[in-house]
Amino acid sequence: MLGTFLGAVSVVGCSTNTINEGRNLSASGIAYTESVNALLDETIKQVIDFDSQELLITRIGSNPRRMLKEKNKVLSELIKEIDLFRYQMSLMQSYFVNLQSVSDSVVSEQTGESIGSISSAISRLNDLSKNNKHSGYDYTDIDEEQHRYIGTLAGMLMQANYAANIKATLKRDAPIIGTQLLLQEKQLDNILGILKARIAIGNKIYLNENVMAPYIDMDNPVDQEMWVENRRHWFRLQQVTPIFEKVQEAQKALRVSWEDILRGKKDAGAVSTMLIDIDEFVSTLHALEKAKAAKRIEQAGQID
Repeated sequence: MLGTFLGAVSVVGCSTNTINEGRNLSASGIAYTESVNALLDETIKQVIDFDSQELLITRIGSNPRRMLKEKNKVLSELIKEIDLFRYQMSLMQSYFVNLQSVSDSVVSEQTGESIGSISSAISRLNDLSKNNKHSGYDYTDIDEEQHRYIGTLAGMLMQANYAANIKATLKRDAPIIGTQLLLQEKQLDNILGILKARIAIGNKIYLNENVMAPYIDMDNPVDQEMWVENRRHWFRLQQVTPIFEKVQEAQKALRVSWEDILRGKKDAGAVSTMLIDIDEFVSTLHALEKAKAAKRIEQAGQID
């Protein structure tokens, strides 16, 4: 998980530390990125479906053109925010994969240049946020205490006994990565806050339209199999809040793991179970969607 991805640091030899288990670092980072991406994909899919259902319900007696434009604009901005967050995750993943390469016994000049380029790209993102009031991603939200914290990161290297090339890289990048991690926490909180609010509204509509209304309508026969699937889907979506909380906890654990790297410590990977929970939640949502899609195809075939 993230802790393993960033914090798996162990002692090798008697004079220097190297950032070992590179394959595990890369694999864990990729797995986490894929899990969070899958969660965001499934969640935004639910939000779009809920939004569309709400639009159809409120179309009568409203200004449909204006309402659709407003809804499209809000969702487009949210998707843009999520895409930026994914780009940041991708950059951080690349950074740590390349950091592992720098720590290997044979280091090419090109590898050192690669991690420098990635670090510069992350630094530019940090600078961009200073002058850009981006939703949930505003550099000015970092308070004085957090600025002081960022200033202490490079000093944590005093406790580590890294090879000179690794130490130089970490000293340069300690505040850059620390700043980015703080900003990502704020951005993730904003994204998940919006998604939770939209899902809460959507869940009420979904319950009324797909579970309650068909059940109490005594004049028309209910598709029992579809109704059971819809009810199960509604119950499953109630779990989205605790799953989001696990993602937020894991994101916050990044900073601790970065500190572990700077201090030369080995992280125990205490948040690894969060990845399992997230994956199970996404898999269940995906399975429910597939079952409902198959049912719709079956019904369409019967009509034909």
